[in-house]
Amino acid sequence: MISEKFYRVKRIGITPEVHESDVQHIMIVNSFSFIIAILCFFYGLGLSLISGVWIIQYSALIFVAGFFTPLLLNKLHYYTAAKVFLPVNICCLVLYYGQLFGEITEVHLLCFFLIGVPLLIFNKKEALSKFICMLLPILSLVLLEINNHYLVFEPYPFPADVANIFRWLIMAVILLLNCVIISFYQSNINTLINTLGIRNTALTRSRDEIELQKLQLKDAYHQLEEYNYNLEDQVAARTEEINIERAILQSTFADLKISYDKLSNTESNLMRQVFEIERTKSNLQVAKNQAEASNRAKTQFLHEISHEIRNPLNAIIGITDLILNHEAEEHISPYARNLIENISTSGKTLLGIVNGVLDMAKIESGKRIEVVEEKFDCHQWIESVLNVAMSLAESKGVKLEYSIGRMLPRYLSADKKLLTQVLNNLVGNAVKFTPRGKSVYITADLSSTLEWFIKIEDEGPGIPEDKLEAIFDPFEQADATVSREYGGTGLGLSISLELMTVMGGAIAVSSKLGEGSTFKISMPCVTTVDIEELFTASVPVEVVQEGMPRGKRILLMEDNKVNQMLIKRYCESMGLLIEMAGDGEEGILMALERKPDLILMDLHMPKLNGLETMLRLRAMPNMCKIPIIAISADAFKDQQAAALEQGFNDYLVKPVEYNMLYLLMLKYLSMAVPAKAGKDAQMVIDHEDSSDA
Repeated sequence: MISEKFYRVKRIGITPEVHESDVQHIMIVNSFSFIIAILCFFYGLGLSLISGVWIIQYSALIFVAGFFTPLLLNKLHYYTAAKVFLPVNICCLVLYYGQLFGEITEVHLLCFFLIGVPLLIFNKKEALSKFICMLLPILSLVLLEINNHYLVFEPYPFPADVANIFRWLIMAVILLLNCVIISFYQSNINTLINTLGIRNTALTRSRDEIELQKLQLKDAYHQLEEYNYNLEDQVAARTEEINIERAILQSTFADLKISYDKLSNTESNLMRQVFEIERTKSNLQVAKNQAEASNRAKTQFLHEISHEIRNPLNAIIGITDLILNHEAEEHISPYARNLIENISTSGKTLLGIVNGVLDMAKIESGKRIEVVEEKFDCHQWIESVLNVAMSLAESKGVKLEYSIGRMLPRYLSADKKLLTQVLNNLVGNAVKFTPRGKSVYITADLSSTLEWFIKIEDEGPGIPEDKLEAIFDPFEQADATVSREYGGTGLGLSISLELMTVMGGAIAVSSKLGEGSTFKISMPCVTTVDIEELFTASVPVEVVQEGMPRGKRILLMEDNKVNQMLIKRYCESMGLLIEMAGDGEEGILMALERKPDLILMDLHMPKLNGLETMLRLRAMPNMCKIPIIAISADAFKDQQAAALEQGFNDYLVKPVEYNMLYLLMLKYLSMAVPAKAGKDAQMVIDHEDSSDA
């Protein structure tokens, strides 16, 4: 342990940049400084205890600090200053204690020790410093002798026995330091001997290599002479070979000329072909431009037809939901209720077809499907999706059973919207193809620590084995009779496969004719237990506890009278005050007059459309913080994103799902929410969540 620490002291200030020849000098300076500092401390303490004169210890502490100074200078890379400071400090020590003790202790003998120190610590380039440091001990010895002779500074009067002890102790120090110098000299000599040995070995090896090269040169000379003897014969033979090769080259040149003529003809043919290719390429470019124009026209047509279809669908679904959910049971006969339920089911089926066509158009146009992961209660999500399918199953006389495995984590992280669309498609298909009186079984569980799955088994007619892959193609079904008997467009499975792929999941199918089919979706298991964060991400705690606040004022800007009637009746049933405007200009005037708590705004209105109306309201200081929810039949994601980016708080797609409208009104009427736009918008309600292809 002590040797290791002393080694560290010796290496102070040595870095990889220090030349190898200077490393030994730095280590000697550090060693001398450290050893003399230790001796000063202990000898000062010992001599003070023996004599009772504590000035010896105090001055010794000053010299200890002085001998630690070269260590500090080396650490700061002032190597020459450290070398000079060491002998200067020793000379000061000799002068001080030589005057203090006088001739009785012979401290001046240390001067002989000092003469050898510069020889060890300075290199050839520091000759001047070495010479000065060698003169300093001589000068110190002369000064001590002058003082001893003339007594300029009288020594301290120590008793004879104390002086005798001091003398032998200091003689021991002198002997120890001389031994240290001798050991360093011995180390330098050994290093020099080793270096000379290495150089001698290298010289011997070089000499052997030179002798070997001489032998090799001699052999090469003999080989060269032998080669010269055979060179004439080789030249004659080579000349004959060249003549033969020249004749062959002449023949080859004639053949190449013939080939060149053929290549010229081929080049002419190729130029004609290139011209044909360029003309074909131009025609293809024209066809491509026409196809892109057709695709843009198709997209524009889908935008417009979606808007036109969703408006009447909004009225159909909204009216039937109001009749079924808000009219007393005794006011509607069973027969009428059955007819209304059929209308509602047909409307939702038509909505599913529209959503499927829009999804497929989006996929075919090359638009990337964005996956937005969120934390959600997996068990509650499965139950909510299946509760919606229960009504369809009951109306058809199909029994729907499901089980959730105990190993399935309660909370998962995934794109809940896309998963809902896939599960709705698969469960809807299973119910559709299962005959009355049969069952559909849904199982959700954990298959491994890295994957969870949902399996949907039906008791339908089954799918032929050669059709299992084709059913995932757009507009494909198992056979032509399926569309006639069960309906549908054949887009649901194709869209489901695309959605599972972009989410990093998979979908598999197995089937037996006459026994039914089994569809299985699987996803990576990304779990979360942050329940509070999950809860507060959708609805605030105080909102859940207090429910919908009554008496809040709603302003609806909508030009469609049916939509006005539906939303007005729905809001009044919850105790809300609602007022309506038929266009944007009227809506701005009513907003300034009535100061509503929430604005519901259609994007397509006469005189002033929804976007311009919203921007004018946002520019008014007293209107800028009122939450505004867009309601539109524009169902494409880019349209929704653009509306949110421009300043709407949220977005509802027609036909309006009133449970989603309830959640949004509950959210904005129960807490003060400043107007936010774009990425700050917190919720976008999209009816693609429930598309049923």
